[in-house]
Amino acid sequence: MATGMSFVEAHDFEKPALWIGSVEEFLPNPESGIVYWRSRRDEETQHGDSWRPVPEGRTIPQAGWTHGPSCTCEFCR
Repeated sequence: MATGMSFVEAHDFEKPALWIGSVEEFLPNPESGIVYWRSRRDEETQHGDSWRPVPEGRTIPQAGWTHGPSCTCEFCR
């Protein structure tokens, strides 16, 4: 079973990748180089506009990136 991509692989892949944890998500934008972040806590609203650049002091995960549950690429299956 695949364990996902490294951050470098996720950033350089032609398809958008996500890192999804229990309380937060990360989304790199390869075109701009900016990595976006949002909270997954129940008390915070999640929608398309809830993504923000990674807050200062927050560490970007270096492993476990995927394209989502329906992806069948070599990293996600």
